Amino acid sequence: MRWLALIKLGYRVAVVVDNDVAVDPNAAQAFLDAGGHWVTWQPGRSLEVELFMSLAAEGAWQLLERAIALNTRETVEAQIQSFSQNQISLDGIELENLDAGMLPASCELLGRIAHKKGWFKTQSIYEDIGREIVGPHFHAADEAFRQRIHGLFAWSYAA
Repeated sequence: MRWLALIKLGYRVAVVVDNDVAVDPNAAQAFLDAGGHWVTWQPGRSLEVELFMSLAAEGAWQLLERAIALNTRETVEAQIQSFSQNQISLDGIELENLDAGMLPASCELLGRIAHKKGWFKTQSIYEDIGREIVGPHFHAADEAFRQRIHGLFAWSYAA
């Protein structure tokens, strides 16, 4: 409960919480009651799933390309096959993308793998993704995602 100490010191505190694992509702309410600002992704989504599912096709595609660049094509292919129980391949996702864009099921799968395997799990990588992928594709992202990000920016500017 580090947030409580920060709030008692007079700091404004916000948390951005993955929504793929239940949070103790009492702790969340205590945080809100103390004046904290709470942002969470859509139900059942980690940040990685939220990004793959919320960005338009080109943004999701660029996330996959970044994962390949960071982890090797062979590693990403093996992880896709493992997580899908050999039902989906990287080649299949690439063909799907060429045809009509990645299907929601593929985006969800890629997000789950990215989350579990830590494809983007450093601050510098996320800064790059935000600047180079999310930012340029933000205008075409899912409305719920845009509202959450706008809300976070509005909170930060209200200081």
